[in-house]
Amino acid sequence: MKILRIILISVLIASVNFASEKTTKTNLEKAKVFIRGVELTHSAKINLDAGPQKIVLQSIGDQVDPNSIQVKASDGVLIYSVSIRSNFLEEIEKDEIILNLEKKLDGLWNQNDKLKARDEILKLEVQTIASHGQKSESQSFSSAKLNEITKYYNDRMLNLSIEISQIEREMEKLEKSIANVKKQIQEQNNKLNKPINEIVVEANIETEGEKEFLITYFSNDARWYPGYNIRGFENSEKIEIEYFANVTQNTGLNWKEAEIIISSRNPNQNNTKPDLPIWFINFQQRLEKRMVYDAPVAIMQAESRSKGMADLMVVDNNQLSVDYIPQVIFEIPSDNKPHIVMLQNSEAQGVYKFYGVPKYDSKAFLVAEVKNFDLSAYIAGNANVFYDGSFIGKTYINPDAIIDDWQISFGKDNRVNIEKKLVKDFSDNEFLGGDKERIFTYEYKITNNKGRDLEVIVEDNIPVAQNEDIEVELIEISSAKYNKKLGKLEWKLNIPNGGSKTIPLKYSVTYPKDAFIPGL
Repeated sequence: MKILRIILISVLIASVNFASEKTTKTNLEKAKVFIRGVELTHSAKINLDAGPQKIVLQSIGDQVDPNSIQVKASDGVLIYSVSIRSNFLEEIEKDEIILNLEKKLDGLWNQNDKLKARDEILKLEVQTIASHGQKSESQSFSSAKLNEITKYYNDRMLNLSIEISQIEREMEKLEKSIANVKKQIQEQNNKLNKPINEIVVEANIETEGEKEFLITYFSNDARWYPGYNIRGFENSEKIEIEYFANVTQNTGLNWKEAEIIISSRNPNQNNTKPDLPIWFINFQQRLEKRMVYDAPVAIMQAESRSKGMADLMVVDNNQLSVDYIPQVIFEIPSDNKPHIVMLQNSEAQGVYKFYGVPKYDSKAFLVAEVKNFDLSAYIAGNANVFYDGSFIGKTYINPDAIIDDWQISFGKDNRVNIEKKLVKDFSDNEFLGGDKERIFTYEYKITNNKGRDLEVIVEDNIPVAQNEDIEVELIEISSAKYNKKLGKLEWKLNIPNGGSKTIPLKYSVTYPKDAFIPGL
């Protein structure tokens, strides 16, 4: 009997709690977008009675990490349970996109109905004219009158046929447009035909009245990746760097009146400090290692935009990340498409130089060397390069790889030509015993048709031996600067306008005659 009484009391408490469940929609206040993921902050106000309450908070985004949910409440609310659930019964309100599409569809149907009515009227007139024409033939008219009636009917029938054909073509176009709009509506409705998330808060309300709630959680359905616009100018050392974010979100919520913050942090990365294991070494057979590098992710070309957005950004360099906080509200819809947000505009001073790498290209490259520019707040990404307002192409910025000066390539100049020619490849086997010596002689010709005197820097390299049985020796390098460790040669040459200069390169490679060196 005592056990039965306890069960009845538990059932009554459960029914009281269920009956006191109250539901309210939340307002999205802030979206903090990370490299991968987003932290969403909502607020809600609701009138509550005193006592135990179950508060259901709606308008929550998709892909919520349950471990990340935080709920704060105003004074007088003691929270003792927070959970998330899916509601399959609640219908999601149609968003503005669907409403506009439905409005467009109604307009297309109206046009189609008018054309259909006009088409029916014209076809009825065709039938009437045809029946009158038959009656006219049975009646006795003079030859002139009959010709006049026939001409009228023929002309009218011709005009009617032309107008009917035009209407039917218009109706055919409208049918295609109607079908396309229907597909768009179906696509949008498919996004809505899924359960909505609700956060359930179980709390004890000490005093009745309006209570405020602040809800924060993490969702994986958003990301951003960086992009840059780099602009150089003729006869100016100024270089403009525009830093922007490509923001993509599919949280199921349109970020309309919320504060949108772009953060360089990535919560999905491993944030645990690694421990160093014991480093054992031993002999092992030497294996050839091949380094594999990930190709940079291609980024959509950004249009040149107003600097107003970047000027309204406050940059917060905090302990773990760089956050860009806009001082204006803007919208990013939940459409899984990239939206460009300008983050920062900067200016740098660059010294322009012409570089030639004739091993790979016969034209010189215009390169700006930028000194003392802080790249620490930037993230590796693709950059669109412009020169004097014209799009030159793309490059890749990797701040971690820039140690000294930042070199920005502005493309090739066809007026500066650098030709590399093999003059002689000589092999001598007689005087070196069992070794073979190959002597390579090259010639570089640099031609300047730029319209002014230029300093051109020519870069090339010679082999670097990785085996003691291979010996590389420089014989003639003219005025080149030589880095033996890298095998790199660099010539700095002053070429007058309309002139040219020729420089030689000669080196030898000695190795056992029964060996083969690939690529030599």
